[in-house]
Amino acid sequence: MRRAAAAGLAPLVAAGQILVPVAVTATGAAAGSLAVAMARPAPVRAASQSVLILSTSVNGGSSSAEAAAVPSGDTVTVATPSTWDAMTTAQFKAYSAIVIGDPSTTSCASSVPSDALSTAAVWGAAVTGNAAVIGTAPAFAGTAGAPLIKDAIGYALAGSGTGLYMSLNCEYSSAAAGTAVPILAGVDGGGFTVTGQGSTCPNSGTVNTAEGQGVSQFNNLSSSALASWASPACSVQETLNSWPAQFTGLGYDAAATPADFTASDGAAGQPYVLLGAPVSAATQALAPSAGGEVPAGATTGGTQWGIAMIAGDVYTIAGSATGVAGKSGDGGAAGLALLAAPQGVAVDAAGNLYIADTGNNRIQEIAKASGTISTVAGSASGSSGSSGDGGAATAALLSHRPGSRSARAGTCISRTLATTGSRKSRPLRGQFLPSPAARPASAGCRGTAARRPRRC
Repeated sequence: MRRAAAAGLAPLVAAGQILVPVAVTATGAAAGSLAVAMARPAPVRAASQSVLILSTSVNGGSSSAEAAAVPSGDTVTVATPSTWDAMTTAQFKAYSAIVIGDPSTTSCASSVPSDALSTAAVWGAAVTGNAAVIGTAPAFAGTAGAPLIKDAIGYALAGSGTGLYMSLNCEYSSAAAGTAVPILAGVDGGGFTVTGQGSTCPNSGTVNTAEGQGVSQFNNLSSSALASWASPACSVQETLNSWPAQFTGLGYDAAATPADFTASDGAAGQPYVLLGAPVSAATQALAPSAGGEVPAGATTGGTQWGIAMIAGDVYTIAGSATGVAGKSGDGGAAGLALLAAPQGVAVDAAGNLYIADTGNNRIQEIAKASGTISTVAGSASGSSGSSGDGGAATAALLSHRPGSRSARAGTCISRTLATTGSRKSRPLRGQFLPSPAARPASAGCRGTAARRPRRC
């Protein structure tokens, strides 16, 4: 068992939001989803930086749209496949950013660059800075896609460590929902999955304005720059279904169904542009294993929520121990389920745990004895809405309200729903988190990040 002795490091504050490497937290609002972390503010960097581009991943090498987007004064190296294949992780780390771009010419590129794929574990391990993943072919769009390329490469260069710019082009434009993205398997533990949106062309992307305003490189990126790219280009080729917890959505497809992503500006859809900064291996090692194994001869604190625990230790009770966001696993073991932006927890008198799974617009219950997780309020599939007042809680629809004080209110709302079994209480209408004036009297109770919460 890996003990999270420094669990207080788990919520890493960045750009006014929270990185959530563990799956259950009760500290503050992280909007959108568990993968909703934003990159930390950019530190001061050297005047000249270096960018490495895989030649077969762009159209035109040093004259490509990606190379043109690199800030003046920075060094651009275009690596041939043989040079790229021979490089070590340490050599990739010597660059400020790695670019795997859009090689589209007269048609949208639909093949994954083979050299980037075969070496994914090598260069992926070098990505320790800001990373931008784009589910479209921005270079194919010509001048329409140029602002997104420029801002995303600037973002990759802004953080500490080695950044990443990755465009997925049309490589997954016809992929079924939940298709894995092996080219990204080496980035922050992998876990990226996509849904093809090529059949919906022409379509439009939309900027998550709260995210764009919080990341300086994208302050001037407007939704009009992502909307309705002229044929044969397409604004959105694939949307992201799951991703590591240190990422959040900047651009999203508001027309994609199901609308299982709630942006921090309140709009719903599916993200197709992700930003994030991977957490170091040392920090990830602080997260406990999913199994919660107890060393031989140790004195345990008893079995809680299906896990044999040692008093004073910290455990991942629900969701992915590495922070992958999602909504699967309802009705099974909590440790195998996925959550999205959990923002409040509470424990009832019987010891059952309740989680405000805000990114999925639902309340989850974990049975004390078995550790089974199930939806007790809202839609198990994550649909948002405000219907069902006065009826069964599982037949009602909830929705997350961005900007509300979720950590305190979410804890007690979870318990209120579990206790009443319905959504008849007016303050709960259409949201997890009522306004301060409408909160129930018990709304002052709260839990502690990644630890067992106090009871309301």
